[in-house]
Amino acid sequence: GDEGGTYPSFTDSGNVTLVNCDDGFGFVINGNITWVESWNEETGNYSDTLAGSLSMERTGVTDSFKFSFTGIDFAETGNDLVFGSETYTLSRATFAIDFVASGTSGGGFLISLNAPIVESSGGYSSCPESGHILITGASGTTAEGIYNGDGTMTIKANGEIVNAAAPCYY
Repeated sequence: GDEGGTYPSFTDSGNVTLVNCDDGFGFVINGNITWVESWNEETGNYSDTLAGSLSMERTGVTDSFKFSFTGIDFAETGNDLVFGSETYTLSRATFAIDFVASGTSGGGFLISLNAPIVESSGGYSSCPESGHILITGASGTTAEGIYNGDGTMTIKANGEIVNAAAPCYY
């Protein structure tokens, strides 16, 4: 990574690439993560971005495990001097797990975004205004969480509404 700037403004950026990285426990990791941060120590203003993908796989004689973030794009801005000023957008996120145990497929699941998750009115302490999370199971079953913009979520199971005003999860 690189750090730069002079008081009061600073930056930090970097890129990490993993190619067939063995963690010593049988997991092999591949992927790339890039980030850029900037901040001002006098004004408190900052911005952060993160993008990339990672995959991790373990294969044994009778079992295997695959885990992947096939893409993530995250951006945040805010002011460290003003509580709740954070604004963030998660515009792309795909997460998958697949496993085999004792020679039998255990299935897996896929989590993805049908619409970006956006929060601009209170940072991590409040519910996003918009976004749509889709979870697909190994047998084609689905679960969805849709941010309604009013502090609630619509929860669906296999396309049917289970709760149209569930408390927000963030």
